[in-house]
Amino acid sequence: MIQSDPNKSEVALGEGEIQDNAKRSKSDPNLIQSDPNKSEVTLGEGEIQDKSERSKIDPNEIEALMKLVKKSPSISRAELAKQLHLSERQVRRIIERLRGEERLIRRGGTRGEWIIPEN
Repeated sequence: MIQSDPNKSEVALGEGEIQDNAKRSKSDPNLIQSDPNKSEVTLGEGEIQDKSERSKIDPNEIEALMKLVKKSPSISRAELAKQLHLSERQVRRIIERLRGEERLIRRGGTRGEWIIPEN
């Protein structure tokens, strides 16, 4: 059984075997290896992907989300995800970016509304 403590950088694999989370065995090509100090991830079998590539957001998804918010300012994240055919996590990521860019503001809590500021 694999045991992991989120506060430690090691994983207990069982039988007293311990492995460092950041550098897992290269003998298993299915394991993802990640070094927090580097901007790339080893996917296995020598494949390397830039971490920034994984977090890119499609501009079409941003535009579609903005249209839905403009049409229905009180729309929930769950409803946005459903209508955009995205996961709720993807919708949260898009909203976080738009809020960081001050292109979207939330007024109120659960029963609040989204505001698109006039620029």
